[in-house]
Amino acid sequence: MRFFSGRLKVQGRSATIDELDRAAIREWLATHADRLEPSTVKTRHRGMYRFGAWLVGKGELTDHPMKGMAQPVPKVTPVPVLSDDGLGRVLKACKGALTSRHVGTRP
Repeated sequence: MRFFSGRLKVQGRSATIDELDRAAIREWLATHADRLEPSTVKTRHRGMYRFGAWLVGKGELTDHPMKGMAQPVPKVTPVPVLSDDGLGRVLKACKGALTSRHVGTRP
């Protein structure tokens, strides 16, 4: 909620339950999508969803503002893999780094 209420304050809006609506939540998540990792946006979505469910459970809201709102699906970012040449350079750099005194001993 800290991030959502901070966004409301930047916009000159009050950080109250009255401002917790579907449009405001979508806008907030969209601003995250432009600058944060997709997994972070998904985490913020889940947290806001849980908060909305808690408010409904406590009777503070009659309807969940995120009801039916699809959860963002993070894109898979491929991890760079070393080329054969790059791996060879790493192994060459490590050659001789370990001696017999390092192998099979515990600190």
